[in-house]
Amino acid sequence: MRFAEHPSSSPYQQGLDKNPANYAPLTPLSFLERTADVFPERTAVIHGSWRADYAELRARSRRLASALERRGVRPGDTVATMLPNVPAMLDAHFGIPAAGAVINNVGFRGGLWALLGTGLLCCVFACATYRVSAAGATVVSDRPRIQCYKTLS
Repeated sequence: MRFAEHPSSSPYQQGLDKNPANYAPLTPLSFLERTADVFPERTAVIHGSWRADYAELRARSRRLASALERRGVRPGDTVATMLPNVPAMLDAHFGIPAAGAVINNVGFRGGLWALLGTGLLCCVFACATYRVSAAGATVVSDRPRIQCYKTLS
């Protein structure tokens, strides 16, 4: 998407330089922080009968970020996820960037193997419901459990 820029002589540009009063980038992390501060007890996640509010989602995401940092994930590293639509995927979408890493969601039909050859991949999160093989992954259980298999770099 491209945004129009007004010429510097335009009255819309006079005295309106970016500053904290009129400009703040909205990122997924700033969204979660603000929402957890303003609406901590509102429901953020519903998965079957399990529910989590925004305060819990933020806490889970922070724990994941901390765990990644303890495992040696550094800003700019790539962390791949191979997860179905479960709460852990939402945790990963906030927790991985919170650690400064780049999230790369891969499908379970072999996308992970293309990443392994690049040397860019640092860590892989996969759901225990998938049996990972060179041919891809197949679903073997309906009970997801997250595992960080190995730091690859």
